[in-house]
Amino acid sequence: MRRHFLALTLTLTVAVFVAGIKNQVSDGKIVFGVWFDGTTDISGNDTTARVNDRLGFNAGAFHSWQMIPPLPAPQFAPLQNADGTVNFDLYNEGTNAAVFLTVYPQGLYNVTDTDILNLAAQCNKISALGRNVFVRFAPEMNGDWFVYGNNATAFIPLWKNFYTLMSNNAPQVAIVWSPNYNGPDSNEPYDPYWPGAAYVDWVGLSLYWKGFVADWPWQVNKAAPSNYVAQIIDAQGPEGGSVSFYKTYAVAYNKPFVISETGAAFNENIVNTNGSLTPISPGPGHVNLTMSFWDSFLFNQEFLTTYPLFKMVFSFELYKVEDSVQRDFRALTDPTLSPFVAGLQTLDNMGLISWANSAVQSSETTTSTSTASTQSSTSSQKSTANMIQLPIYTLLFMLVVMLK
Repeated sequence: MRRHFLALTLTLTVAVFVAGIKNQVSDGKIVFGVWFDGTTDISGNDTTARVNDRLGFNAGAFHSWQMIPPLPAPQFAPLQNADGTVNFDLYNEGTNAAVFLTVYPQGLYNVTDTDILNLAAQCNKISALGRNVFVRFAPEMNGDWFVYGNNATAFIPLWKNFYTLMSNNAPQVAIVWSPNYNGPDSNEPYDPYWPGAAYVDWVGLSLYWKGFVADWPWQVNKAAPSNYVAQIIDAQGPEGGSVSFYKTYAVAYNKPFVISETGAAFNENIVNTNGSLTPISPGPGHVNLTMSFWDSFLFNQEFLTTYPLFKMVFSFELYKVEDSVQRDFRALTDPTLSPFVAGLQTLDNMGLISWANSAVQSSETTTSTSTASTQSSTSSQKSTANMIQLPIYTLLFMLVVMLK
């Protein structure tokens, strides 16, 4: 009883989000989140603590993922447990940063009610620690690169069932509907996959800068247009499609908008079929290319004023081979770290970012092979964050936990 009461008391004073829409962010604020690589890949071995140390702030949210039903994948340890569920212990870094969980269905017909209820139970464990939880279910469903994609007829009933079961069993969790952006040369429409406003808490998009549409397959490096993200989300130029996602779904239904995963690709080498590498000209240079993209929206006061429902963004901090090109999407490593953090500092000085607060948390292990245990952790608060209340959904949930 005492432990649960302490957790409730702490969350009332340290949480980042406000009451109203599920996990809504206060007016005039943005949450900066990070999707880091904790594997052993070239961009791996990262942790929440290392991210915060590089930032000089406590990131407001961290992004992770798993399959549904969970699929064991030892190569993703320690990010995932042996059974394929997310190892949330890695995210108990001593702050109240939100958890943004992407959940990829293994198919459109093999996700059972039991699978969804198990996921709800996972989320409830995190909510009980005073952490806001977002679930981005079946992202980029309007494309054909996932097994569940490009099938609106089967997607809509799956989504509605998922939303209903999650809302009934983990009502404090915000469910995020997040397709891939539909560009001018794409055939990936949004509307066939829209389940209706009653089945969506937040709306989001995946979007990246890899080069101009005309430069596909993007084996060159060029700076992004100064309004690139506005072109993508609001049909404000030739790089975007004909439909304004922002106006059609965020504004029309008063839904908070998250850029669910994003970054600028600095193209380093072409990977030839024999394994050899062909260097790609740096063009404007790594720093100028990366910052041109982020300057088009996050570090752009005009953008922030024009799109007030833009509430959260996740930097995709990975280096990967894609379309036979070695691409570095990271902003929080050299040589881009210093100018990027300077941009964040400017936003912080203007009072525009909600950072996570330091907190003493009681945590229960989420590994499937061990019994629950509690531990306390602390970390220094690197930025003075606003002390804002949790959403009413989370407060009610935690009251129930306290009274048990």
